[in-house]
Amino acid sequence: MPRAVHMKTTPTIAELEHEIAALRQRVAELEIPARRYQALLDGGIVSMMIYDRESRALEVNRRWEQLWNLRLGDLTEWRLLADEQVSANGSMPLVERAFLRGEATALPTIRYDPVQAEPLQVDPGGQPRDQRFTTGDAPCNFRIEAA
Repeated sequence: MPRAVHMKTTPTIAELEHEIAALRQRVAELEIPARRYQALLDGGIVSMMIYDRESRALEVNRRWEQLWNLRLGDLTEWRLLADEQVSANGSMPLVERAFLRGEATALPTIRYDPVQAEPLQVDPGGQPRDQRFTTGDAPCNFRIEAA
């Protein structure tokens, strides 16, 4: 009894052109929400930081960089859930609730000194960073990104 032989066929040019057209359409569909997201992140007057599940900073907007005089690259060793100042001022349970339960969490106004945050102690020029204040005027919505 002859055995069935499965031969891999090479797609035709027409099939490849169809696949390319479908991929281009999908890219065009994804560009619209990507542009909206970028406009929301960069277009406002509010400073924003986007975290991953381990509380590492994934993105910051221009307003955040202006407020803190830091760039995203300055935060590679910093983790919100491991920050001693957040623990010391009593805000860690709120931060943990946001990360562990995914709840929008209103944080109180706190004094935060980046000089005391070990990974943030000095700027790229080696100078100590200024003290800054966070605002508690609006709820702090944590967006946790999948790794």
